[in-house]
Amino acid sequence: LRQISRNPRVFSSWLGGTNIPDQPEEGLAGLRAIMLNMDPPQHVKFRRTVQRSFTPRLIESMRPHVCELAKRIVDDVAHEGECEFVEDLAAELPLQVICEMMGVPQEDRRQIFELSNRLIGFDDPEYQTSQEDAMRASTEMFVYAMQLAQKRLAKPGDDLVTRLLTSEVDGHKLSELEFSSFFLLLAIAGNETTRTVTCWGMHSLI
Repeated sequence: LRQISRNPRVFSSWLGGTNIPDQPEEGLAGLRAIMLNMDPPQHVKFRRTVQRSFTPRLIESMRPHVCELAKRIVDDVAHEGECEFVEDLAAELPLQVICEMMGVPQEDRRQIFELSNRLIGFDDPEYQTSQEDAMRASTEMFVYAMQLAQKRLAKPGDDLVTRLLTSEVDGHKLSELEFSSFFLLLAIAGNETTRTVTCWGMHSLI
């Protein structure tokens, strides 16, 4: 892993993207705006825009609040004696945390959850959506990102969206595509990956 991550000329994220299926060249143009599909030095420059929000010290300072969130989420279902683990527990905590960090209002967080599922679940039999629906979900996520950006431009906050809007890469503010792609990446990576880890952790525990 160390050798691969330090040798982007051979193991490129940009050249063919990071999706497992090969993408047509026209599809790669949009994917390359997402940091996940960038190689150094561009990847490092984009990562640096939010790096201060994920330092060990800052994350550690969030621990009490996240623990309270976790307790509240469990308490909300414990009296039922049973729950749908993925949606009721595993999905809820990371969704709340990343949306809070991004400045997404509580009333919009369910929308982010549903868009995330449509974006990455198009080949999951449980969702039975399509590649076309995933593209529509991506567009809807971009539209939401720009709406939130307008609110933060008018009233900046202490959140990741404000940080992205005020950051510069190579002396330039992020374009609408770059900003929306970064928002999409944070929204999905911030909730879906942790949800999956939690589910497999519980599966292993059982």
